[in-house]
Amino acid sequence: MLYFYMDSELRTKILSSAQRALHGAVAPGLRGVTVDYDRQLITLRAYFDKDATEDDKEDISVALTGIMADVYNDIEKCGYEPVDLPFPKLMPGLHEWLYLRKNDTTNIL
Repeated sequence: MLYFYMDSELRTKILSSAQRALHGAVAPGLRGVTVDYDRQLITLRAYFDKDATEDDKEDISVALTGIMADVYNDIEKCGYEPVDLPFPKLMPGLHEWLYLRKNDTTNIL
């Protein structure tokens, strides 16, 4: 994937939109959320602990829909990867971390 790291306007849009979209969507079973993006695709990967429910995973999918609503003029498609990965297994990050649970801040790659 080609990255547009220097596109600070797009980065700012995505990060501020994600902050709004994730507000109220973070459940105890959510370990972390990471994102990758370019002008064609935004990919959100959410790591869930063993006690996460399907509703918890759906909440993050809905958050991605909210992010896409904010950046639909800038990015063509989106993808969502819910990953079941019990604590304390390491979580591989994408381009940026949007959310990390307090006890998981040292469990990222």
